[in-house]
Amino acid sequence: MRKQNLFDLTGEVRKITGNLPLIVGSQAVFAVTDYPPEIARLSVECDFLLLGESFGFRDEVTENLGIFSRFRAERGFHADVLGRATVVLPTGWEDRLVERCFESRIYAENRRASLAVSRLKTGLKTKVGRKI
Repeated sequence: MRKQNLFDLTGEVRKITGNLPLIVGSQAVFAVTDYPPEIARLSVECDFLLLGESFGFRDEVTENLGIFSRFRAERGFHADVLGRATVVLPTGWEDRLVERCFESRIYAENRRASLAVSRLKTGLKTKVGRKI
């Protein structure tokens, strides 16, 4: 996934939830570098952890931006909404959040894009038996 794709996608998630999305998984590497490893560039999905009131929008995000959505069919990438049962984060992860700003094609002015838990600084995500 290109950085601009990631920021466009996080902007769409934010439009639905009304909150800054929390990125977990391989795309979180954008929190610490503009030059991600190949695994992040080849990925066509971004994992979002929805917490608090944002969790209530899980089905809407999945329907509009998920793997079987029109968004995915048209744009070639999608949002993958995860829950706390899938994501393992260490104690104090909230203090390690990195906020990214960007210039998005969706939004005309600079906006806060997302909060990312950097996998370089925090725990791991397990999905389908793999560690990322």
